[in-house]
Amino acid sequence: MFEKIGRLAETAANKVSVSRRGFLGRLGQGALAMTGVLGGLLAIPTAARAAGGYLCCTWTCEKYGPRGRPQGTYKLNVCYPPAQVSCGNRNPCIGTGGLLSQTTVNSCNSCK
Repeated sequence: MFEKIGRLAETAANKVSVSRRGFLGRLGQGALAMTGVLGGLLAIPTAARAAGGYLCCTWTCEKYGPRGRPQGTYKLNVCYPPAQVSCGNRNPCIGTGGLLSQTTVNSCNSCK
């Protein structure tokens, strides 16, 4: 396996006028950079979970009465799992409504 990689590196290095060691060194630097980027991306959801975990979205919705006439508003809380990072534009109201607030909580029981 190592011989195969060595031969491939030598062939590729000869095509770009670099030594085999130089080519493998550059390849290693690229792999290290990619590992750093992936590690950083994996750390982001962990930090979000540590801050509380669940996402509590509070919506203000229009209340409708008989014959579809508006009769004021009410609040609706929706709890999303830890992987969710924003409430977005997923309006859960029947009819019109808008996002009032977005907070991070430890459990969905805290979403009131």
